[in-house]
Amino acid sequence: MKRITLSLLLFFIGLTLFLIATLPVRFGLQFLPDNIPIQITGAQGTIWNGEAANLHWQNQSLGRLTWKLHALPLFTAQLAADFTLAGDHLNAQGKAHIKMDQSIQLTDTRLHAELSALPIPKAHLLVTPEGALNAVIRDLVYAKNLVQTADADFFWNPARITSPVKYDLGELELKVTGNNAELTGKLDSRNGPIKVDGTLDLSPQGSLRADIQVSPTQTTPKELRDMLPMLGKPNNQGAIRLKQ
Repeated sequence: MKRITLSLLLFFIGLTLFLIATLPVRFGLQFLPDNIPIQITGAQGTIWNGEAANLHWQNQSLGRLTWKLHALPLFTAQLAADFTLAGDHLNAQGKAHIKMDQSIQLTDTRLHAELSALPIPKAHLLVTPEGALNAVIRDLVYAKNLVQTADADFFWNPARITSPVKYDLGELELKVTGNNAELTGKLDSRNGPIKVDGTLDLSPQGSLRADIQVSPTQTTPKELRDMLPMLGKPNNQGAIRLKQ
């Protein structure tokens, strides 16, 4: 009798583990927080190892998403997964965490995107940005429709603008840090015809404070030098300080 009871117990344990291991991905998607500004279509596989044919953000296709869910973080009431996003103009790979408070955290994440494919409101810009954007995200927490914590580096290289003539600007680097939705970005440039440096500060209320200096160099083309006064009044060296 004990042998039969033990056999039945092992059978039900094995069956339970099998059902958990083969849970379809659509079962897990219903538990994603409502505040995630993305849509997942064409999902298949299991909640542990799955893929989505397309990941959408603001009605724009970003590419194919694959993930591997880790079991241990479930005991601390959070989802943790290694993910890869592969698109025509956007690629990303890293770790994502979704917690009980519906916050989303990215760690050890790298991203590559072509600026021409990103949903940038170009109609509101004096110039059209082009080139590649690369990011190293060591830690980023998104909650309550705000980036709460950030420790990331963004590289725009090659940096180009068109207005309407195309200009190469070298490489622009933005280091972003902050906590409690108060973020600071330090801007610097390298190997370009103009020198750009300064800071950007973003408050939890959404206000942006900028203090940036744009300076011509000996290699600045005349056309680009003539464009700088459109941004503000130059000093004796031709540098323009943008402080808003």
